[in-house]
Amino acid sequence: MTALVPSIDRAFKILECYKGHEHSEFGVSELSRRLELNKSSVHSILHTLSSNRILEKNPQTQKFKLGKGLREFAIIAQGKQDLLGVAKPHLIQLAENSKCTVFLGRFDGSRIKVLEKAEPGDGLNISVSVGQRIPFDAGCLGRVCLAWLEKKQLTKLLQSRSLSDYTPQSITDPGAFRKALSKTRKLGYALDSQEEYLKGVWACSVPVFDASGISAAMTLISFSGRIDQTVTERILEKALQKGNYLSGLLGAKADLED
Repeated sequence: MTALVPSIDRAFKILECYKGHEHSEFGVSELSRRLELNKSSVHSILHTLSSNRILEKNPQTQKFKLGKGLREFAIIAQGKQDLLGVAKPHLIQLAENSKCTVFLGRFDGSRIKVLEKAEPGDGLNISVSVGQRIPFDAGCLGRVCLAWLEKKQLTKLLQSRSLSDYTPQSITDPGAFRKALSKTRKLGYALDSQEEYLKGVWACSVPVFDASGISAAMTLISFSGRIDQTVTERILEKALQKGNYLSGLLGAKADLED
């Protein structure tokens, strides 16, 4: 039987203290007492774990909590479909607060597949279907799905596919489309207030990231006549907050959004 590496074994024993206490913070003294380890050993292990983002140190309390790095490993182990496990209640909440239909779409290499949706509980709304596949260049949804693609993949896509003129406002020039993608990446969202994809429809899209990159685009749609500049700003603020929150749940790295 292969011998255990003592320092690694102690590190895992420290992490096991967080089971059932995922939101708790533990200090050196408490962990030392729980595990019957000397404080210097516990301190060294905590420092190593926090340096690798497995734990995070609270500067106010000097105690440690579970870090984003650990969530990233969890997401990788579970796979990207974990998004669907956490998103639904947040989509419902956003749909009610914004009075828009909200859905998640993911680019599959050729088109954008609707993964999940939520609609407001009252009034007439625009509907989408889970499983529905939407063109890759569909307004703000397409821009968010493509803005974080690798350059080679984007170039191959635009060389093999033409951009469609769904409405007079559609972007059909590849150069202009690339500039729009660059703007989307810089802003962190895309807005379609000019009816680029469907006449009479207003939309905005924000990215949702996980540990490996963009996981999906979260899109809100409504009738253009219902949305003015003030409403646009309010909805966009809510969408960005929710997109950032979901990205955090999925263990997104901050530099993935740049």
